[in-house]
Amino acid sequence: MKNSEIHEGLPQKEIRDFLSMGIIKSYEAESQNKKDYHIRSDDQDVWDAVITNAKMEIKFYETLIDIYSSRRAILKLIEQNGWEEHDVSDDTYQDVSSTYWMNFVGTVDEHEALLHEIYHQEKK
Repeated sequence: MKNSEIHEGLPQKEIRDFLSMGIIKSYEAESQNKKDYHIRSDDQDVWDAVITNAKMEIKFYETLIDIYSSRRAILKLIEQNGWEEHDVSDDTYQDVSSTYWMNFVGTVDEHEALLHEIYHQEKK
């Protein structure tokens, strides 16, 4: 089964897809958020270099706060709907434009039904 099809036939499919993609985007943003360091030139004041590096640290952590705040909101929405996040990366084929797989968003029973459907189809 394609990764993008994991919520097919379920109530609120679009919301589940949106939340799952939101999680992917937050992990991508976190992996791209790198600390940048300023290398002081010989003629630059040491305090200017230290202040520049401190500002870069602040920018890194402000971005990280935004990423974590977004991820927390997504996970709260999942929880409020009575769902959980389930890793199906070993069970589906990657077909979304990301290095990460979409996680299944649903109940334990829905996740088990999905796995049954995936492995029942493979036996045919």
